[in-house]
Amino acid sequence: MAGLLQAQQAPQVAPPQRGNKDSHESIMGRVKKVVMAAQQVMYNPKTSKMFIQQLQSAGKTPIERAGIAAAGVMAILMQQANGKMDPRTIVPAGVIVVADIMDFLSKTEGQQFGEEENNEAIKVFLTKITQAIGAQPQQAQQPQQQQQPQEVA
Repeated sequence: MAGLLQAQQAPQVAPPQRGNKDSHESIMGRVKKVVMAAQQVMYNPKTSKMFIQQLQSAGKTPIERAGIAAAGVMAILMQQANGKMDPRTIVPAGVIVVADIMDFLSKTEGQQFGEEENNEAIKVFLTKITQAIGAQPQQAQQPQQQQQPQEVA
């Protein structure tokens, strides 16, 4: 899946819509749908072999493999959506996918991963997914920063 990130054109992401007053529940419902689609990619008999091979790639730590694999799955979903995926769902869904992959790795490799390892895998995911969509890590945080109230002196 890392090869998918490198070999294919950067996935298109729908631009955030100004004034969109989607409720938290509505956005979270879309996040759940993206997570379910990601799980179908990961565990579908047609694609699971490629997914398992990615997770067993040599020379990478389980943390790196989890972050890279999650970014690969999310990139596949973004490409399948043809630029119509709500960008507000990418990171939350990807974080859940990272957690699923870390859980899968702990069961298959007999290793226990704590909060620190999960956080590191999420950092790898964020780095890879921002590269995949052609953004800089700072750009991924801009919408959040713009929404935060500014202090008045």
